[in-house]
Amino acid sequence: MKKKVNVVFYSRTGITRRVAEKIFSWLSKKMEVGITEIKPKVNYPYFVWLFLSFLPKVGVKVDCEPIDGNLVVLCFPKWTINCPPITRFLQRNDLSEKKLIIVISYGGFGEKQYGYNYRKEIEKKCKEVKGVFLIKRSNILKEKEEFEHLIQEIAKLVENELEKTGGYPPPS
Repeated sequence: MKKKVNVVFYSRTGITRRVAEKIFSWLSKKMEVGITEIKPKVNYPYFVWLFLSFLPKVGVKVDCEPIDGNLVVLCFPKWTINCPPITRFLQRNDLSEKKLIIVISYGGFGEKQYGYNYRKEIEKKCKEVKGVFLIKRSNILKEKEEFEHLIQEIAKLVENELEKTGGYPPPS
């Protein structure tokens, strides 16, 4: 059965994976949802990733299962200017008929501008961006109340969006 929602994520250290899995877990209680990891074909050392993150619109080769849902929750970390696996995912996938919710984990600064820049880039490629959520890494690691609240907000946005489009199938 075609899923209406896909949680798609890239995580180098496992922190963003936690976010994606938490969203998936929350949503899968109420609907049929898929989860897909974006995996770089080469796992570069940290300093190579750091260098690549300074280069706008540079992607790296990735493996990723096809996305069949009409609503995609895209989770990824904030890097300097660019997250190359996400950039490649966006270059390689036809998102023109999909609505996206962007979820960015961050640890440092500049997250609002980073989110704004990715939103503008993604808006060119998809039907609509329904929202951008920024989650501080320290809140994720400590499973703070703010983290739980944000996960619930994202789940509510997904539910509301699906209700507008004719509901959603229950989990199998």
